Amino acid sequence: MTKSLHIILLFLIIGCSKVETLDSTNINNLERSLGIDTSENPFEGDYLFFKDINYGNKERNQLDILLPQGNQILGAVIFFHGGAFLFGTKDDLYEGEIKEIIASILEQNIAVINAEYTFINDAQSEGVITSLEDGTSVINFITDRLMLLNIPRNKLILAGVSAGAGIAQWNGFREISNRQVQGIFASIAQSSYDLYQWEQ
Repeated sequence: MTKSLHIILLFLIIGCSKVETLDSTNINNLERSLGIDTSENPFEGDYLFFKDINYGNKERNQLDILLPQGNQILGAVIFFHGGAFLFGTKDDLYEGEIKEIIASILEQNIAVINAEYTFINDAQSEGVITSLEDGTSVINFITDRLMLLNIPRNKLILAGVSAGAGIAQWNGFREISNRQVQGIFASIAQSSYDLYQWEQ
């Protein structure tokens, strides 16, 4: 899985436009604009880590941003964790096999956004559609801040595991949410959200 994602990312993110590297002024602007200071980085290397940024009004509308420093950022991958729309957390992606994938992405000077979303049993949920639309909100939040984050335009990849893969696919194939998206990486994805098709 690591090798596959690595190849896909390199293929999709080649040919970026010129973007400046992050300096202390950019970092201060980022902290002010995001309303949060940098946190201790969960990965070895020269990366900025912004944890628990609010991207919406619901309880679980939070995301983390990992930005490579010292070199031009070539693009970004937006990750959605798995958990059947009932459990899991973005912190799950900082351990095990997915942590190795994220480390590999960061080493290629690609930013990582790691998002949580509303569960179907949350009080603010209207079912799976709420989780899927939270994915749209994450994409819009990042798209509106591409220049601030030093991420080039049209260089986003959506990625997810299980339920998160569904969020990535649903948004990646919709014109309303895929304007900046170059690719989708889905692992352990559902083939359909039509309950009548599941048994088949």
